[in-house]
Amino acid sequence: MDLFLLTEQKYKGSYEKVGRLVNQYCTNKGLDTINFFELVLFCYLTGNNDMHLKNFSVTHHSDHTISLSPAYDLVNVNLVFPDDSDELALTLNGRKRKIVKADFDAFKMGIGLPERAVLNIYAKFAGASGKVKEVIESSFLPADWKKRYAEIWDKKLSILL
Repeated sequence: MDLFLLTEQKYKGSYEKVGRLVNQYCTNKGLDTINFFELVLFCYLTGNNDMHLKNFSVTHHSDHTISLSPAYDLVNVNLVFPDDSDELALTLNGRKRKIVKADFDAFKMGIGLPERAVLNIYAKFAGASGKVKEVIESSFLPADWKKRYAEIWDKKLSILL
């Protein structure tokens, strides 16, 4: 999945297109597609609106399998740039802002994930809410940023449940 992109092109794309590329090139399509969906959802929930095309890649393994590479650059950009109204770096169901559950539902269909798998993913993230709050609270962020981070998580999670 080498897109050979110029820096100025890294925001011109959709998560659906990346998901289709994961499905096309990865050996374990089901697992990597689920991992990709979880990654996009995590970025949305944590306020990371900078997960652009150059942040996705695949790894070619010695056994000739190909998998989605581990994620990196997972930061809450909304804390640093609170006036940026984009919720995601790439489009999801044609939009970058005012994301709603229907957008993730269309995304799941566009990348071929079954309803049951996505419901399990939502439940997993909802169940991790307490741990997320613990990590935020124990971070070295200033107190007002900790509060905003938790608010971002809660607001976005409530949209999906």
